[in-house]
Amino acid sequence: MSRPRSASEILAVMGVNGLAGLLLFASTVLRETPEFWLNVGGYPVWLRNLVYFGHYPLLFLVLAGTAAGSLLAWRVCARHRAMGTGLLMFSALQWVLFVIILVVMLWNNVDNLLHGRPVHYHPPP
Repeated sequence: MSRPRSASEILAVMGVNGLAGLLLFASTVLRETPEFWLNVGGYPVWLRNLVYFGHYPLLFLVLAGTAAGSLLAWRVCARHRAMGTGLLMFSALQWVLFVIILVVMLWNNVDNLLHGRPVHYHPPP
């Protein structure tokens, strides 16, 4: 049986997951910007390739990290109410960030479906 994780270890893991969530947010915004995929935005090709190939693996990594951080925070909260409450609040912020990322990802597609356009259509700049 493994020893219980300390609050500082969980906080470090959640901090890394939070940074990955911010990178995912930036990737999501770039993915939904039509100029990013064209040569008008001045974005380097390596960044386009990184977003193209790394977005969904990062999405699932952040989802797994947020879920694991939440479960670990609940375990700490069951043992030490004061430390666990802070971890749960940090976990809730990570869930809010993840939901915002999902809304940004789906917003354009839902709007296109409601207006009878193709799913990944972006109006010309």
